[in-house]
Amino acid sequence: LRICEGQRLYWLAEGLASWVSRMKETPAEAVALPARFEVGDWLVDRGLNEIRRDDEGEHLEPRVMRLLVRLSERSGETLSRDELLDAVGSEQHVVEEVLTRAVSQLRHALRDSAQEPTYLQTVPKGGYRLIAPVRAAVETVPAPGGRRTSRRRQQWIALAGAAGLLAVAL
Repeated sequence: LRICEGQRLYWLAEGLASWVSRMKETPAEAVALPARFEVGDWLVDRGLNEIRRDDEGEHLEPRVMRLLVRLSERSGETLSRDELLDAVGSEQHVVEEVLTRAVSQLRHALRDSAQEPTYLQTVPKGGYRLIAPVRAAVETVPAPGGRRTSRRRQQWIALAGAAGLLAVAL
């Protein structure tokens, strides 16, 4: 009976170790992102390789956009350098310096800082994590004259309108 119990414990431990190993190897489900989505207060347009915020915009190199998309698909999760190298690389062999440069370019485009990150956090000995919220893009409403207004500007206009109505009512 003791041998049998020992074998059961061994099989249980072996099965648990196998399951943990598979979980480590299997990355978490990536979220399917639309062609346009928001990261923090930036609107990301994958088709144009652009990010926009209010009246400023940045064109990103394709590999920098692939990096942003991969981080956004698994927002809040630490991605290893190897996982990100796969995203940044295409057919050619990619060295770690290319990833470091792409991360630097992405931080510059997002107006982010490695020392006090708002968007992209470095995880020592772990990789990188996108810490800004990711959500589907909110379409903007055409303004008079055909110009499109941002969500933030729409909020300010609504707030100013409400303040004006309150002033008239009083």
